[in-house]
Parts: sequence; C-alpha cells; structure tokens
Amino acid sequence: MVRKSLLTENEKGQIRAFHQVGLSNREIARRLGRCHEIVGKYLADPDGYGTLKSPGRPQALTERDKRIIRNKASNSTIGCRRLQRECAPHVSKTTVWKALKNSSNLVHMRMTSAPTLKAEHCLARSNFADNHQTWTHEWNSCFDWWLWPLLQQLSNHVLYNFKVAPDGTA
Repeated sequence: MVRKSLLTENEKGQIRAFHQVGLSNREIARRLGRCHEIVGKYLADPDGYGTLKSPGRPQALTERDKRIIRNKASNSTIGCRRLQRECAPHVSKTTVWKALKNSSNLVHMRMTSAPTLKAEHCLARSNFADNHQTWTHEWNSCFDWWLWPLLQQLSNHVLYNFKVAPDGTA
C-alpha cells in the first residue's frame, strides 16, 4: 500500500480547528480528503507527528560497499567468498552474491575452457613472434584478397541488415 505524504501545516491547523469545534475524526478526514486514522494519530500526539523514522531493517551493504564490490568483481575471476573477505567482511557471502546479481551492469559469464600451454607451446609462440616481428607487407600474402569484397558484403549484411531496406537502399 502506498503511503501518502505527511500532513501539511495548513492541514494540521484545519484538523485542530475542526477538532475544537467538535467534529469527529471521520468527518474531519472526509472534509480534508485524508484517512481518519491519520487524523486520529495527529490528534493523539501533535508534537510527535511525523518524527518517527520510516520502518524497515537497514541494509547490510551501503551504496558505497555495493559500488566497491561491483568494481572489484568487474572483469575479474574473483568469487563471492573472496569478494566478501576483501570488500565487506561484515556481511555474508550470500549478501555479496545478491549485490552482484542485482547489478544491471554485470553479467555472469562462464569462462571458455582453453588447454593449458605447455613449455613447447610457449617456446613456439615466442619463436613465431620473434620471426614475424618485422613483417609489414608480408602479411598481405597470407590473405586471399579476392575474398575481401565477399567477406565485407557478408559482414555488412549480417551486422547491419536492420538498417537496410528490402530493396537494398539505406
């Protein structure tokens, strides 16, 4: 249920005046367009009206804590338990997980599996880099340039087909 705004000073004065005249709480509420319960609560304690804090349990993580957790988790492989230990030791790992889950900017992605590089693979990569470090125009011979227009047309069709009309015009 949605809470209505607090009584204005004008409404408070009207409630006091109507009450002194002898009108019931329901009649005062009907004339002001407010609930009879709010009129009763105001008349029961006029000085304390509107001073209570809004109910609810305080959040375990502040906005700053959430921001720190999101920044640390972004583009890394750190898990919830380690994030909890490093960033927010005062909360549980489930709370950290919920903060990450509720973030609209972060998306969980499973890492693609790749074979581990053995010593000979590392050596082969290093040799390849050393041998081809000075290549400039030599790379042109590695690619069949007659395929370039076809690949370009295919990529344009796949990537930008939503911008092209059926007759081929933009």
